[in-house]
Amino acid sequence: MQHRCKIAVITARGRDSFTEEQARRLEAVADVTFSAAEGPLPMDELVSRLDGMDYAGLTPRSVPVIDGSWLSRLPRLKGIAVFATGVDHVDLEWLERHGVAVSRLPDYSTESVAEHAIGLMLAMSRRIHLSQDRVRGRVPSGTSVLGWELRGRTLGLVGLGRIGSRVAELARAFGMRVIGCDPRRCPEGVIRVEMDELLASGDIVSLHLPAAWRGGDPDRAEGAGRHAAGCDADQRLPGHAGGPGGGRRGDRRGAAARLRGGRRFSADGQG
Repeated sequence: MQHRCKIAVITARGRDSFTEEQARRLEAVADVTFSAAEGPLPMDELVSRLDGMDYAGLTPRSVPVIDGSWLSRLPRLKGIAVFATGVDHVDLEWLERHGVAVSRLPDYSTESVAEHAIGLMLAMSRRIHLSQDRVRGRVPSGTSVLGWELRGRTLGLVGLGRIGSRVAELARAFGMRVIGCDPRRCPEGVIRVEMDELLASGDIVSLHLPAAWRGGDPDRAEGAGRHAAGCDADQRLPGHAGGPGGGRRGDRRGAAARLRGGRRFSADGQG
């Protein structure tokens, strides 16, 4: 009898996270155990659910950290599918050393995140948040809601992958000049610049870079991340600074400091 691999899938809603067709296709080729976890699982509970499994499908909402602290207790595990675009929460080096394969969803929510980034820019430029607060009486009635137009402004993008490139395309439709810093690519219509120039001349700066860039690994990012997310670069950001960065990409403490100091900054979370 042919051995059927065993797969554990942990998502916020378990089997209900998938369509019936999707679940049946998976069950046709493997023995699948679906389970739900709306928040982070305790380590022992996580290991218990994955014990004896060949593969695992995990969402960051249920398993926010994937590393050797619990993977070392699952010697049978051969591969992990991460239901997310980024893998900042995954210890890729540990997985590689121990021969555990990993896959992700690189095209997941590209359009949604890009549109959200544009939405944050519009909220800042048109002061939509203050307009709402004034209508609701949360701020004095004399609070100014005079904003500024995106058209003619310069958008600086740090990271020009799928999401960054889509943000550039949408921004150009608004009549913005788009500059970008990325060691690997520069899509049509974007002016490639060095980090110092981007931070000095961008009216808005939007971050679309993985956490690995922050280490300044010359092989992976030519040091771009070190300057993009560090305190020194933060001081050189222009007055209107935005940073839609999923998961751990943004410097949350730096963002809070900017808010206290009157700087405009925004960040979204990874879905």
